Amino acid sequence: MVKEYLEDKKLMKSIISKYACDLGNIWEKSHMENFKLTIINKNNHRSIDFKKLKHDLNSVYDIQFGHQLKGIYMLFKDDDLFIIGNSRENIYKQLKTDFRKDEGFTQLLESNDIKLSVIRMHDMDSIHNARLEAVITDIYTKLFKAKLAQEYELKI
Repeated sequence: MVKEYLEDKKLMKSIISKYACDLGNIWEKSHMENFKLTIINKNNHRSIDFKKLKHDLNSVYDIQFGHQLKGIYMLFKDDDLFIIGNSRENIYKQLKTDFRKDEGFTQLLESNDIKLSVIRMHDMDSIHNARLEAVITDIYTKLFKAKLAQEYELKI
């Protein structure tokens, strides 16, 4: 039965158009901002200044409580994308946990140029949110490959 639906090009075009329309509507309702993260020395270890980050997030998004900030976040190290994440609960709390528990995030702290982009999602439909995250990841992956190809004069 699934095969018959996939072979029905009119139906598939309709589904894809609806999907694109849904993502477009979600994107229109979102709010994207960029932040430069401040690094501090805490107990002889480099760390993110989470107090400043919390203040910045609260002031830019005009929120009182961190749990009101849900959506997609991107971390950049020296202008290169490091990771894309998706938080349905609280981006600030997610980042704080990741920086404390995930060994990979310590690589970010080697740089003095760490940026955060946050896409606040108001309608947190988990399926569309995950799909939007996948689309953003796909775009950045293609941009990264194109940059590498240009740097090393490769043909992709």
